[in-house]
Amino acid sequence: MPTPWRKVIDCLRRLSFGYPAAEEIRASQTTSQRLAEAFAHNSAPKDFCDAVPNYLHDFEDVFSKAAFDELPECKQWDHAIELEPGSTPSSCKVYPLAPNEQAELDAFLGRISSPAASAPRSPHGVPVFFIKKKDGSFI
Repeated sequence: MPTPWRKVIDCLRRLSFGYPAAEEIRASQTTSQRLAEAFAHNSAPKDFCDAVPNYLHDFEDVFSKAAFDELPECKQWDHAIELEPGSTPSSCKVYPLAPNEQAELDAFLGRISSPAASAPRSPHGVPVFFIKKKDGSFI
């Protein structure tokens, strides 16, 4: 059974409540309120099902934080370069980094490495380079 109260919502987010006695109450949002609401809606933490496409939902365990923190067990088809016993790495010059570059590299390695996610050290060096952003920090 319909009530005598009428409620109208238009596209500009104005609410209009009409009462039987011909009184009307209007309420609306300001632009800053709409922006704050949109920001809160878009920055809310999403669960796995919302953040990942449907066809990947069966692999939720692969995307978990625990799976990222440790290396998978070795399989027979894993790629490996077998070194000859007793061989030494080729001699090549390792260029020192500037102090700010070394600090950035140490911070990066500290963020991404954990004891479970690290493979044994290699005697070979790995080249790195830094790209300086306009604000002076590195990419």
